[in-house]
Amino acid sequence: MKPEDVKFFDDARDDMVGILCRLIEQDTTNLPGNEHLAAKVVHEFLDECGIEYKDYEKKPGRTNVVATVGKGRPVLVAAAHMDVVPAGEGWSTEPFKPVVRDGRVYGRGTVDNKGQLASLLYCAKYLKEHEDELNGTFMLIAAADEERGSELGLVYLVDEEIVRADAAIIPDTAGNMREISVGEKGMVRMRVTSYGRQAHASTPELGFNAIWPLVDFLARFRKLDLGGAKHDLFSPPTTNLGLIKGGAAVNIVPAQAEADIDCRYLPGMSGEEICGRLCALAEETMADNPGSKIEVAKLEDMAPFLLSRDEPIITLIQKHANKVLGLEPELTGMAGTTVCKQLVAKGIPSVGYSTGDKGVAHVADEYIAVDEVVDFAKVMYSIVMDYCG
Repeated sequence: MKPEDVKFFDDARDDMVGILCRLIEQDTTNLPGNEHLAAKVVHEFLDECGIEYKDYEKKPGRTNVVATVGKGRPVLVAAAHMDVVPAGEGWSTEPFKPVVRDGRVYGRGTVDNKGQLASLLYCAKYLKEHEDELNGTFMLIAAADEERGSELGLVYLVDEEIVRADAAIIPDTAGNMREISVGEKGMVRMRVTSYGRQAHASTPELGFNAIWPLVDFLARFRKLDLGGAKHDLFSPPTTNLGLIKGGAAVNIVPAQAEADIDCRYLPGMSGEEICGRLCALAEETMADNPGSKIEVAKLEDMAPFLLSRDEPIITLIQKHANKVLGLEPELTGMAGTTVCKQLVAKGIPSVGYSTGDKGVAHVADEYIAVDEVVDFAKVMYSIVMDYCG
């Protein structure tokens, strides 16, 4: 970067903190979301900068702001989301009253994902001042509904072909700009339902308790090894029993019980294969529990993805992280899920690259370092100027 570029972002430090604080003050807890509150802050900033934008809402109040600088191709997307998870308990500050202390901003949404949004807004502001140097388009998206699946956010924007791009950077992975997520595990969620026959608890022999076969099934499931070849970018496949429901009252023999299961699997594996293995477990359980009936239903299946390590957007991030900050980001694979999956499914090479400490999102006293908010804006500006310059 040129010295004057560095100076712009360094001089904007306090202003970046200011807009981040304003974003945090807007309670966009999902549900209900109310992203329109944060969108108003984004609107005011973009209007001041003369940056073109348009709002898109699949449902009223669930606003997505799509802003552009430059024109034509290539198109590089950067998307940060405005919704946040519930504040929860254990805070030493007020979650939606930001506190700036010891070089950090504290508040719900600082690192997930409003700090990155503040960086991107100032990146767009400086790009607008150099728009005549661009031979392509930077598309900034302030999205809705990421915390609950993005059906009202990026999924909607991609399905409606509002977002069409040549590459995307999703700053929703933390890692202090030292990691680039180039792939994500698959995720399949299943519901296992056991059926019985209701009766009075004083005469259980007249009914069939649906819970006991489910307990037997879950004991077998706990020992299940999903297998899968080892991968240098991913942790092994995982299983989680996340939810159990059963029975209506303590004095009623339950006629139905169910459990929801989450499995994360590696590239080369499939959700269908895992669902099939659970169906086989159900058959084994029923055979050992005469009179039982167990069904396995697939609720959701998101396939894994893994980009080529030579993908241009990856090498570009590595190049500018090194040039601007002296960092050498390593390539990683995620066990979690971001909107990269939906973008990759539409043929848009997408990576996770972000600022922020790990283990800070979704917890009490969430924070982000001010220096990293500024530095992330610098790196993103440098990347866009190279990609679209």
